[in-house]
Amino acid sequence: MSTEELLDASFKKGMKYIVSAGIDLKSNTYSLNSSKKNQMILCGMGIHPETASEKPNIQEDIDFIKENSNFIKAMSEIGLDGTKPNMNSQEKVFKEMIELALKLDVPMIIHTRKVESKVLEILEEYLKTNNLRKIILHCFSGKKALIQRAIQNKFYLSIPANLKRSEHFKMIVGMCPERQLLTETDSPFLSPIPNEPNYPWNVIETVEEIAKIKSLIVDECKNLLYLNFSRIFL
Repeated sequence: MSTEELLDASFKKGMKYIVSAGIDLKSNTYSLNSSKKNQMILCGMGIHPETASEKPNIQEDIDFIKENSNFIKAMSEIGLDGTKPNMNSQEKVFKEMIELALKLDVPMIIHTRKVESKVLEILEEYLKTNNLRKIILHCFSGKKALIQRAIQNKFYLSIPANLKRSEHFKMIVGMCPERQLLTETDSPFLSPIPNEPNYPWNVIETVEEIAKIKSLIVDECKNLLYLNFSRIFL
């Protein structure tokens, strides 16, 4: 499916915006160009911890982000990944991305795999001297105590499209105040249907499941989540 076909299908299914989350030079370029062509796409740029871990020289990636900073609506996807090596390099790049996001006053979409506590620790250090109210923890897999810690910090928790199949994400929805919930796909991963591609409109099912868990009418839940999104991105 081409980008144009995907956007057309998304629009017909009621989607208003899609955040395109860049993770390296190639995807950042795609995100930028797509956002220029269609107002439905919000440009996210960042350096994924895997990129920071495995790419010897990322200065070109950083320069590209800075040169196009006027178009950025989110710093994404940034953070740490405990399954990848070179944690010192990851942390250095993560902090540089945080500081750039603070300068631009844009939301941060945070990757935390297997190092949830460490990521929260870094964010909490910045929280002491900065207003970090636009932090989105993407697919957060931390234990209950870490979820509570994130909630207390007023961070947002983004729920993926496989919610129906995940007891962990159901727990997060149950714990998290409605004001701090968002939805995502993490496309092409985490589809609601195993071994199927993940599409933007799959968040519709996620909204329905969140409404069920929170005992809300679906339209009420949809409006609440859109208000959360608007508060951060628009």
